[in-house]
Amino acid sequence: MDNEPATVGLEHFGELETYPLLAALRNRRSRRFAKGMKMDSGPLAFTSRFKPAPLTEAEEAALAFAATGITAYALADLCFAKGQGGNMMAGLIGRTIASGDGVQAVALAVINDDAAYLIKRPRDLSAREVTEFIDSNKRGAFTETYRRSRMKIKDGRVAPSVNPLFNVPINRWSAHALGTTCFCRSVI
Repeated sequence: MDNEPATVGLEHFGELETYPLLAALRNRRSRRFAKGMKMDSGPLAFTSRFKPAPLTEAEEAALAFAATGITAYALADLCFAKGQGGNMMAGLIGRTIASGDGVQAVALAVINDDAAYLIKRPRDLSAREVTEFIDSNKRGAFTETYRRSRMKIKDGRVAPSVNPLFNVPINRWSAHALGTTCFCRSVI
């Protein structure tokens, strides 16, 4: 198994691995109208002429890594002398998302047409799995890590309420549209 190539890695994303971070941040634009969507009313009412085009598993995996991926062990560059605060660290795992004192309380849910998944946090993994995930992510094998780290919550699309307190009116028309993937981070 160690000699097998990564299942799906960055090689399928062309320039993703080499695209400059600052260029990505400067040029970031959010699109809310995907293929297959329909906006029934308002001055921008529109119906896509295309069928829904869901993200591939590899695309979902790369986005899940960006949201909460395990990167390496934390540097823990604190003073551990008595009374100096170094002992406040709850964990020593580094992720793509900040975690005060290494608590790692942030969880990610991924919802698509097929299922709803919860992505395991470092505290949900064995020490061996953490090491394997770090190695896998360093190789760019995000799909491999994604498959191993996701726990299916429910088959099919989960559709939380689109009403206020759960959602804002601006998202009602697009929330839960076929072919879309929703990434929800939460502290649990």
